[in-house]
Amino acid sequence: GDTLQFTYQHAIRRLANGHYTLFDNGNWHVPAYSRACEYALDDTAHTATLVWSYRDTPDDYGFAMGFVQRFDNGNTLVSWGFGKPDAIEVDANGDKVLELSLPSTQASYRITRAVVDPSVLFTAVAPEAPLDLSLLGPNPVHGSSVLLARLPVPGRVSVKVLDVQGRIVATPLHKTWRAAGVLTVPVALAGQPSGVYFCRLREGGRTAVQKLVLVD
Repeated sequence: GDTLQFTYQHAIRRLANGHYTLFDNGNWHVPAYSRACEYALDDTAHTATLVWSYRDTPDDYGFAMGFVQRFDNGNTLVSWGFGKPDAIEVDANGDKVLELSLPSTQASYRITRAVVDPSVLFTAVAPEAPLDLSLLGPNPVHGSSVLLARLPVPGRVSVKVLDVQGRIVATPLHKTWRAAGVLTVPVALAGQPSGVYFCRLREGGRTAVQKLVLVD
């Protein structure tokens, strides 16, 4: 029943009624445009029937990424990947109830709506609090060092060491959850040539960088 068919699709999800939703990126539509689709599948007859779809007016085309989320009240949130606007929520009749756009230079892999405990949002230190990567020692380094940093809030932390050309030569810590406070991470550079390196610490949207000199 879907003469258009879907192409480059994302985010197939099974609903409580047994139907499936997906985001049709629509790269092969002529002209290209994206839409949200809902299909009823017959496992015996091996058929899929389009029972609902949403296409924005004017057309919104996200050639990559995208997501579809169905809510208990029958509304559907569509995130359009590289399309603009970035997210649209429609009711069961296809009437728009919400539209959201990120800055023109940004895109989203997927946008979802969720209930969040307010205490999680308001007990942390203010988001502008910087990372404090004040000590990296010994420095110069003879094979290994220790990174000491202060985390203003808990979060997933990554530590990478890069050479002067920006290539990653070591990853002492990769997206690991750490509590707020003092962070201690061993940094091993044995086998790397002598020279200047940069130790980069990231947590959320914060970044701190410290120069590291390796002496063989």
